[in-house]
Amino acid sequence: MASFTELPTELLLEVASYLDSNDFTPYVSLALACRCFYDVFMIWIQEEQIRHFSQMLETTRLRITERTGIEVQNMAEGNTISRRTAVADPFRTSIGKLRFAVGGTEKELQSVLGVICRARYLEEVQLDLGYSCSQRRVARAIKVCIAQPSLRLKVLGAVPDFQTGPFRCESDMKYRASVHNSRFLVPDEDLVRPVAKVKARKAPPFKSFFASLTRPFSKNRIQPDSGNGTIDSLGDYVLPSPSGPDLATLVVPKFRFKHLPLPQFSVLSAHSDSLFLPSIYPVTLHALNNSPIHTLSLSNLKLTTSDWSGILPAITMRFLRSLSIGEDVTIQFLDLSTFLGRHKLIQNLDLACNHPIGYEKFSQKKNFLPRLASITGNSDYLAIFLKYKRAGYFPCLQTISIVDEKLSQEALYDQLFATGFLHDMSLRLDHSSYLALIAWLLDDVMRQQSLPLTGVSSLSAAVFRNVDFETYLDETTKGRLNHWAVNNSLLVEESVRRRSGPPLLHDYLEKSEALICSAGPKLKGVIYCLIDE
Repeated sequence: MASFTELPTELLLEVASYLDSNDFTPYVSLALACRCFYDVFMIWIQEEQIRHFSQMLETTRLRITERTGIEVQNMAEGNTISRRTAVADPFRTSIGKLRFAVGGTEKELQSVLGVICRARYLEEVQLDLGYSCSQRRVARAIKVCIAQPSLRLKVLGAVPDFQTGPFRCESDMKYRASVHNSRFLVPDEDLVRPVAKVKARKAPPFKSFFASLTRPFSKNRIQPDSGNGTIDSLGDYVLPSPSGPDLATLVVPKFRFKHLPLPQFSVLSAHSDSLFLPSIYPVTLHALNNSPIHTLSLSNLKLTTSDWSGILPAITMRFLRSLSIGEDVTIQFLDLSTFLGRHKLIQNLDLACNHPIGYEKFSQKKNFLPRLASITGNSDYLAIFLKYKRAGYFPCLQTISIVDEKLSQEALYDQLFATGFLHDMSLRLDHSSYLALIAWLLDDVMRQQSLPLTGVSSLSAAVFRNVDFETYLDETTKGRLNHWAVNNSLLVEESVRRRSGPPLLHDYLEKSEALICSAGPKLKGVIYCLIDE
C-alpha cells in the first residue's frame, strides 16, 4: 500500500486546499514535515515570510524604498496575500533600498533575510544595530547580505557587549630584552595575529619549544598604543618600559558558522565596531578578504590602536579602489601606510575627518599608491602626502580636497603652491579652507604677482546658503580685499563678465573670485557649492 508521501502532487495539493486559506501556518508545518512535502509546499513558506514582511512595514523597524525613490510603508492590503506574491514585481523588481533594525522575533528576521535573498534588483541594505539584537542574529544578517551581487551594505549602531574588539589585552605578561638590540622588549608569549580561520586549539608542546628558540630572531615587534614609546630612524617601535604596552591575543568566538557564502557585495560602510566583536569578526574578515569590494568606508569605530595593529595586517582587498577613514577611527600612521602599500589599485582616498597618529613615514618605493588620483584630507594629512608628491610619489594625483576647520593654513598653501609643483590640478575647498586661501593671497603682494595658482586648472569652494559671505570675513581681510578690488577694478569687471553661471549674490564673493582668478591663469572662475550651515 502506497504511503501518503508517495501520492501525486495534484492529490497533495487537493488535500491541502481544505486547510484554512487565510492562515499559512498549516502549510508551513507541512512543508517542514519532510523533504518530499518541502518541495511541494515551499511556496507557502515564502508566502508566510512575505506576510510578516508586509506587517513589519507598518512599524519603524523596517523601511524600503523603491527603485524610483518612493518610500513604501505597506505593500499589501490586509493579511491575505495571493500565491503569486512571492514572485510578483513588488518583491522582486521594485525594491531598491532596504533599512532594517536587527532584532524582533526569529520569524521576522527570517522574513527580512528571505526578501533580501529574493529581491532581484536590491541595491542597498542598511542594518541598524541596537540593544535588542544578539551577535548571532547580526552575523546571520551580514552573512546573507554579503552574498548578494553588487550590494551596498551599511552597518550602524552597536550590539551591547563588554568587549570592544577581537583582541584581549594582557598587561601582566613578562618581557625580556631582545638579543639583537637591548632597546626592544620581546614578550614571553607570541602575539597572536588574526587569521581568516580562527583556531582555538593549542599548539603542540614541541612547536612551543621550537617557537621559544626562534622567538629572539623574529621580525615582529610589539606595537604600543598611542602615546607609548618612540620610534627610531628605521621606523621601529621602542618601548619605554616593560609595563608600558599591552599584548593583544585573539579572543575565541562564542559561535562559528560551518559554511560562509562566497561574498559578492561591492560596497561596505562600517559605522559600527560590533563588526569586530570576537564572534562576528571571522565573518567580517571573510567578507573583506574574499569579496570584490571596491569601496570601503570606516567611521565611528571605537577600537584602540592596538586593535587596528592586529586587524589591518589580516585584511587584503584585491579590488579596493576607494577608501574613506572618518572620525573616531584611531589608526597609527605606520599601520595605515602598510595597509595602503598592499592596495595599489586605490584611486580615491578620504581622510578628512581623521588625524595622523605616530610616526609619519611612507614606504621608500616610488610605486606606493601609483593610481591615486584624488585625496581628501585636513592640513595634517595633506602636508604628508604633498611632501611625498614633491619626491616623485603619486604620479596620477590630480584632485586635492581640503577639509579643515583651521582658519590659518599658511604652511599648507606654501607647500601646495610651490613653484612648478602642480600641473593641471583640481582643487576643492570647504568653507574654512576657502577663507584661508583668500587670506593667504592677500597677505603678501609679491605672492599675488608670482601667480601661485598657475598649476590649478579648476577650483571649487563650498559656501553657506542664505548667509552673507561678508559675515565670515574679519575686518583685516575685508580691508585688504576692498583695497585690492579698487586697484584692480578691471580684473573684477572682467571676472564678472566672464562668469558663465548665475550671477553671485554677494559683492565679496565677486571680489574673492576675481582675486583667485588673477592668481591662476588657467582658471575661468570659481565653482561655488551651496551648503547648509
